[in-house]
Amino acid sequence: MLLSSLEDSGRSFYTWNYVSALMVEEFRHEVMRTAWKHRPKAPLSLKKFATKAFLGAINVKGFRANSTRILTLAFNTVREGLIHSMMVDAQVAAAIIGLWADSQKEVINHIHESAVITGFKMREGWTPEIARQGFYSINVIADFYDFASQLEDEKPEQWRNCLAALWLSSAFVAPEFVQDEPEPAADFVLDDELLESDEEPTQPERPKSQSIVGEATLVLESDEPLITVRMKTKKRLLSVT
Repeated sequence: MLLSSLEDSGRSFYTWNYVSALMVEEFRHEVMRTAWKHRPKAPLSLKKFATKAFLGAINVKGFRANSTRILTLAFNTVREGLIHSMMVDAQVAAAIIGLWADSQKEVINHIHESAVITGFKMREGWTPEIARQGFYSINVIADFYDFASQLEDEKPEQWRNCLAALWLSSAFVAPEFVQDEPEPAADFVLDDELLESDEEPTQPERPKSQSIVGEATLVLESDEPLITVRMKTKKRLLSVT
């Protein structure tokens, strides 16, 4: 799982769409597949958050963008649309990572408890809603990140622990960096009957992703660049090799 440390941008905190483009394809697809299958089983507040994020953002041929029928499709049917949306839409990426994290609660709880026992100080008042806002760069949480990644020796378990460390990064980050975080967004109120219906709710304006310094072209499973984002990075292995 290869991730740029993004240190050249001068920022320490990033929305989740940054992590999508920087994960190796094999693990990124596994994260998306797990999240997509987990949504119906997720806690209601998370399920509503994901439903709001996905509606109107995922394009599938033959379906209206706001149709909740898209949410019932198999992962392979929505995969291409999900890949694109995860890279350009911070809310879609946050929903995917949030659903994945909820499905990996045992792993995440183990890393959290092990870190506290080892002596890492956990931030007071941390919640999954804070984690959904984004993650801290590896260099900012280097000690905690290395600790979590070294709990496993083999892939893909090591990749899993690396992403879990980023999910927990806002819980174990040093206090001086917390000011870089945006305020957690209020939960979107979605009528329960719309969770599984085919009605088309009116969508509020989607939050914009954070800006990035420099330029880079991201290629999604083809030889043609699909999107260009502004970014300057230096590469670093997300997992120990």
